[in-house]
Amino acid sequence: MVLPWPILNILFAIMSLAEELVEQTHVPVLMWSHHLTPALHKYLGDFDNSLEVSLPTLFQAIRELTEDCQFNALIFINQPGLRKDDLIEYEEEFINLEKYLKGSSTAVAFEQVELMPYDTFSQLTEYVQELCRIDKILYVEGDNLESFQHYIDVEKRIIHIEYPPLPEDPEFRRKAIFTFDSNLRKILAQVPSPAHRVIYTSLDPDTDLLESNGRIFPHILQNKDREAPIERNNHHLNIPPPFNDYRPKWAGMTREYLSIFDTEFIQENKQLLIAIATSLFGFLILQIVLSTSSTTTAATNKKSTKYVKIAEGKPQNPHEANSAVSVKTDDID
Repeated sequence: MVLPWPILNILFAIMSLAEELVEQTHVPVLMWSHHLTPALHKYLGDFDNSLEVSLPTLFQAIRELTEDCQFNALIFINQPGLRKDDLIEYEEEFINLEKYLKGSSTAVAFEQVELMPYDTFSQLTEYVQELCRIDKILYVEGDNLESFQHYIDVEKRIIHIEYPPLPEDPEFRRKAIFTFDSNLRKILAQVPSPAHRVIYTSLDPDTDLLESNGRIFPHILQNKDREAPIERNNHHLNIPPPFNDYRPKWAGMTREYLSIFDTEFIQENKQLLIAIATSLFGFLILQIVLSTSSTTTAATNKKSTKYVKIAEGKPQNPHEANSAVSVKTDDID
């Protein structure tokens, strides 16, 4: 029975891949800090891609990362099966991890570190708890965002993020890395303060490539501009705010004192002052005339109203009427 060529090619690819994979003996370790950690900058570019980093060297770097306690969250991330080649081959899937490294003030990569005991994070947690007096610890499942316990204060915390193992199949591995990277962004976005420090590695070794070429995010971690210890996230600089020099709207206004009794002012505005005075005098005369006219009219109206009221009084009896007519006739004579 002869197998078709497509099936043979797949089998050859699987066999070649199996031959290239060996038992993992080293793991990559990434560390970054949102704010500057000057003690870690001596490790930038200090190790090439073939140099093995011992555990004492790594733990010394972790102590230097945490000893000042100037953070609001210390985050331990365990990605089982993570190997150096993942950070090179699937760099595009690690888009959020790349952003965190690029935006941090301090970022260091130890590309080949001796395998660490599984309880390494537990030991480091106890050390940092005692050193920085931290009481609260959060445990988060990397594939379950609901496992994150929300909080809004800035009290120091230690956060453990545990991811599921990465699948061996390249395509499934790519999808898993992309999903876990997206979850990392969603988890860290819920931390109230950006002042956090992160240790990202694998405590569960799996398989590794026999040969791994390339560097981890060389455009960031091998960038010479990052070797200088510069704070890249200081949004509250202790610099007095700049103020513009005082400039009046009209030049010269603050140097001269204007007065209506100033001779020069009177001469320049003589006609205007006469017009204002004439208008004011005319207005006062008009008000007086109108007031007098109103008073006279009111008095006349009051007198007329009085006679009208007398005429509208009760009717007189015949005797009084005849007497009134006689008196009025005598007056006419």
